[in-house]
This record gives sequence, C-alpha cells and structure tokens, in this order.
Amino acid sequence: TVKKNYRKVAYHNWEHAFCVANCMYSILKSNQVMSFSNNEMLALFVACICHDLDHRGYTNSFMKLSGHPLAATYSSSIMENHHFEQTVQILRQDELNLFAGLSPEDYRAVMDMLQH
Repeated sequence: TVKKNYRKVAYHNWEHAFCVANCMYSILKSNQVMSFSNNEMLALFVACICHDLDHRGYTNSFMKLSGHPLAATYSSSIMENHHFEQTVQILRQDELNLFAGLSPEDYRAVMDMLQH
C-alpha cells in the first residue's frame, strides 16, 4: 500500500503525505474559482498522497554528493523521479490500480499529469 511505502523519517513521511492530500481534497471540494476535470482531480489527489513515497530523508544534493545508488539511477531530480517510479510500481498492482477503469487515453493523460 501507499502507507507502507513511506519510511519513518522526520518529515517526508505518511503523516505529511496525508496532510498534503487532505489539503488538496479541501481545495478541490471548496474551489469556486478554477474548475478541474475529474482526471485532473484524480491526478492531483494521487500526486499528493504519493509525492514523497520512499523518501530517504535526504536532499537530492546529498544523494548525489554521497554517491547514493539512486543518484546513479536518476541523473536529475533524484528523489522526485524515485517517488514517481514508486507510485508507478504501486499502480501496476491490479488490486491497487486506481486508474484501471480509465480509457487508455485518459490513463496516459493522468499518468502524464502525475509525472509532470
């Protein structure tokens, strides 16, 4: 599950992700200025709950300078790319794929929004 993929670090943890997702939910429910499509709302909410998956508690700079294996995997935005890849791994599990009911076009659009 998403919660199990958060480490017990001081800040980028499950509680932080839940707070960010809760804030986004409140913004989306009370928003009267901008209108978002259902796919945009889905992408925003999933992005919030998954935005720090498997965070190690270190900055990208530290990861690069210390020669961490993730720095060799991702040439830039080390942790951000890792968080996205962790999200994809979760969504590939049939029982956890919130996007399974989307059309192929909507699926690609939502995944693109998640990545960017």
